[in-house]
Amino acid sequence: MANEALPVFLGHLVPAWVAVLISVSFVLVFGEIIPSAIFTGPKQLSIAAKLAGCVGVLKGVLMPIVWPISLALDICLGHEVDEGFNKGKIKALVRLQFSQDNKSAPSPGDITRDEMDIIHGTLDLAQKNVNDIKESMETAKMISSNTILDHDTLAQLLHWGHSRIFVYNGDRLNIRGVLMVKKLIVLDPNDKRPISHIPLRKPIVIKPQETLLSTLNLFQMGHSHLALISADPEAVRQAWEHGHAIPSHAVPLGFLTIEDIFEEMLKESVFDEEDREALHGIVGKADKLDRLKSWAGRARTRVASRHLAQASVLAQDPRGFSSSLSIPLLWKSASGAAKLEDP
Repeated sequence: MANEALPVFLGHLVPAWVAVLISVSFVLVFGEIIPSAIFTGPKQLSIAAKLAGCVGVLKGVLMPIVWPISLALDICLGHEVDEGFNKGKIKALVRLQFSQDNKSAPSPGDITRDEMDIIHGTLDLAQKNVNDIKESMETAKMISSNTILDHDTLAQLLHWGHSRIFVYNGDRLNIRGVLMVKKLIVLDPNDKRPISHIPLRKPIVIKPQETLLSTLNLFQMGHSHLALISADPEAVRQAWEHGHAIPSHAVPLGFLTIEDIFEEMLKESVFDEEDREALHGIVGKADKLDRLKSWAGRARTRVASRHLAQASVLAQDPRGFSSSLSIPLLWKSASGAAKLEDP
């Protein structure tokens, strides 16, 4: 209406070509450029929030006119379905926002590179499967179930720097469980117990097609933070339950840890203390052996002291001992030294 009315009124005051030039310029500047600059500028959200009430009133006033027109258009052209944003659009939106934030002066509300990578990595978890990030069994740290836990073996376990170690029987692909290294800290190396006498934890067994998101949910259930990948997970579980070797068609194809999934979410590697020590070469096997002996010695001393205190109470009050003390004697031996017993 403004485009049509303005030249008509100006035509009585100025020549026709001047009227057209003035009307086009005014409409372009005040009807397009300035409103676009204001309502799409840095304060667009606050302006829209302030005008929300006015827009609501206009919708109510114009509804008798607009609603029949909208209904007729839906009948003729079909109803437009708002599908929202899918994962691809969300990733593109975050990437675009990150690019715009980098072009302007930094502010606390800007999206950083790490935040963008985490959002992208999290959205990709349901699209990737464990076969994409699995590690080969050849690279896994393993130990035989017949290995004796003496000073050298414990030092080697500590030198590897892993909290969980695969235990195999005979063939390296015949995994029998996972050794929790933290449970060996108070073990007396002089007992020279075989690993087969130590309780093992069973890892999660999943198919290669399992998504990273579903695997993360399995890890969150608390069964294990280490997963084996097998073409037939049920056959592996049955072999463990009945004490048989893993069938050839179900041998592990690889493994992964919860840390591997976190690295996919962060889009970068995660280093712990042991990784940094290995990277810089500042801790050797001999140093770790001395550290192991010191830790184990202090732990055995504490356990032995507790055992002596319990024995003293038993000697003073044999009948009341069982009711007054509920701490189980998990560590004892005929010689009085601490020794691991399964609870």
